[in-house]
Amino acid sequence: AAHAEAHDYRVTAATIPLDQWYIHRATARFLREGESRVSFAVHGNNHTRHELARVDDPDRAAVLAAQALKRSGAVRRAGVEIGPVMVPPHGACSVAMLEGCLRAGFDAICAEWPYWWLAEADVSSPLSGWHPLDRVAGLPVVPRLHVVASDRDDMPFRAFLGQPLVLYAHHT
Repeated sequence: AAHAEAHDYRVTAATIPLDQWYIHRATARFLREGESRVSFAVHGNNHTRHELARVDDPDRAAVLAAQALKRSGAVRRAGVEIGPVMVPPHGACSVAMLEGCLRAGFDAICAEWPYWWLAEADVSSPLSGWHPLDRVAGLPVVPRLHVVASDRDDMPFRAFLGQPLVLYAHHT
């Protein structure tokens, strides 16, 4: 939190709703104190392999997304910010799931570039994936780039285009 404050960036941890039944009080207190720079996003629901990719019915998807938001309420009740932004586990999500997330109340999805749904969705523009964000099934999609594996030349170009630079890594 101190490094993020000193260097003017934000840290968001994608957290699994299934694991949010217990919130460590001292950790919650620390996060509330660093709240201006530290927050959470929703990382699936159960974090099972391709749980968001297997859903092909928007109604089922909306139920799953609503459950994830409800489970995430434990973090909010502890006074810690958790944004209604879905980060698909293992980078996999169906277009039906995107629609379900929108219907359940998610504001956006944050997904790895290159986008995995381009083969599934009807892409209407050759510039899909190059705007500050795209909309798929009505849901805004913000690109995220792996801090180590991404093309380093791509990052300054995206910044030039006005895209947010959302870099990610895993705890390992």
